[in-house]
Amino acid sequence: MLTARVALISTVACLTVFSASNIAIAVEFADTGKIESAVVFKDRALVKRSVKLEFEQGSNTLLISGIPASADERTARISGSATSPMTIVGVRFAPVELSKPADPKEAVVTEKIEKLQRDIKKLDYKINARKEQLGFIERLTGGEKKSGSQIPLHRPGMQDMEKLMDFIYTRGTEAGAAIFDAQMEQEKAKKEIERLQRELSHMRSRQSKGYKNIIVEFRADAKGKGTFTAEMIIPDAGWEPFYTAKADAAKNEIRVSFSALVRQRTGEDWDGVKLTLSTASPGMWMSAPEIQPWIIFPLQPVTPRSRQLSAPAPAFAPQAIQDQASVKSKAEGVMEQEAPATVEYAASTRDVTATSFEAPGRAAVKSGGEKTRVSVAEIPFKAEWSYYAVPKLYPRVYLRGKFVNTTETALPAGEVQALAGDSFAGMGWMKPVAPGQETTMDFGVDEGFKLERKLVKKETGREGMMSKRNSVRYIYETTIENHKQVPITVELADQLPLPSDEAIKLEDSVLKPKPDKRDERNILTWNVALAPNEKKMVRMEFTVEYPREMNIAGLFE
Repeated sequence: MLTARVALISTVACLTVFSASNIAIAVEFADTGKIESAVVFKDRALVKRSVKLEFEQGSNTLLISGIPASADERTARISGSATSPMTIVGVRFAPVELSKPADPKEAVVTEKIEKLQRDIKKLDYKINARKEQLGFIERLTGGEKKSGSQIPLHRPGMQDMEKLMDFIYTRGTEAGAAIFDAQMEQEKAKKEIERLQRELSHMRSRQSKGYKNIIVEFRADAKGKGTFTAEMIIPDAGWEPFYTAKADAAKNEIRVSFSALVRQRTGEDWDGVKLTLSTASPGMWMSAPEIQPWIIFPLQPVTPRSRQLSAPAPAFAPQAIQDQASVKSKAEGVMEQEAPATVEYAASTRDVTATSFEAPGRAAVKSGGEKTRVSVAEIPFKAEWSYYAVPKLYPRVYLRGKFVNTTETALPAGEVQALAGDSFAGMGWMKPVAPGQETTMDFGVDEGFKLERKLVKKETGREGMMSKRNSVRYIYETTIENHKQVPITVELADQLPLPSDEAIKLEDSVLKPKPDKRDERNILTWNVALAPNEKKMVRMEFTVEYPREMNIAGLFE
């Protein structure tokens, strides 16, 4: 197999096919090609398609049709291989505008929707007619007391009364059942309309206002077979991480399942493609930014003749380079008396600046924005468990797991679904975790504790008759009780006011017990050790003083 020499020409031209009796015949081929693979970045994709053909000796022209109009011609790479020597002599792109919808099924779906809407109106007429029938029956029985609405009846005999009652029962039941059946048919028709409208929306989202044709001119020394490939960046595609984190306290383990939600609106479906997910950012300018002079200048009045020098706009910061490596594991299936299900995960590869995850097998991603979930990896991490509470904000105790990313693969930021055992704990967000970095993850509220924080006393006053300062004294008590059958240590967080002015003073702070940590923001942390069924209390007393003429904010709760 010989690789063709490639020359890229970005111009639009018309094709002319010619022949002569004494020279080699120029042959034209047309094919849409097959999408073989897609490397999906966060906001675009590198799509590769191939065309196989048999060509003649001499000049040949290949027209690859159906390229999305949004494809970036600047990123195009056209290559070929053949069984005989072949040279690509020219490549150009020709736009194709569409005058009518590309999908003929759209008209069929639209017609179905219109028919269902007509059926719903017909059912409305039937329902209204049956309601009129019920109304007439009610008037027969004297159910309506409106003046002049009741039909005058002669006093019937017993036999006539029985016939009348049978008539009212039969017709009333028939009318009620008919109304019910018609309403059920309407609901069914409305649901079908909703389904067809989603299908119609999907069709329209796949359609492009136009397409491009790639025209490849090549010359072959002899008749043979060849394969042409076309790669280019197409926007309207991307992926985002999604995690499922399962806490297993018995094994001191957090099992993190890493998935990718892939979406695309390129205008064509990807069926049976080799999918690769990349953390690279090809949309960023490849050159590093250059720092500009930091100019300081006097501020001058603006006059018609004066000109003011402005500082240049700040340059953007390059994205941090991530050095990542492969992670591949198996899923654990738990199903009684049945073979456990397994999940194929992506194999990852690392290059200089990014990591790529190659999805197993072949994937199908429809154009239309629907997200396709692709399993990337499942990684077990050894965890250290702790309990955390901020009673000032919420009187509950949270289970928290801490682990170190022991792999060489960075975990990008993404939404996470937390499971405490097999129970759903909630949704959250996981920050990016670099290789070797430690992180924490919460697994929801643990109901094995009772937590309460209350304001015991609040006093306002002045230091004396001649004093020019006000004061506010607070006393808070927080109680926590362990209802578990094992000893537990809970990290309890609270805070003292943080004065932002020298005239505001925090005085007479009494903290029982003394906190294990107090940072520069006056955030306090206690590590409260609790035996089974043990109850403990944390007490905070403090006074805030400030000038009488000063209005302060943030003090009064």
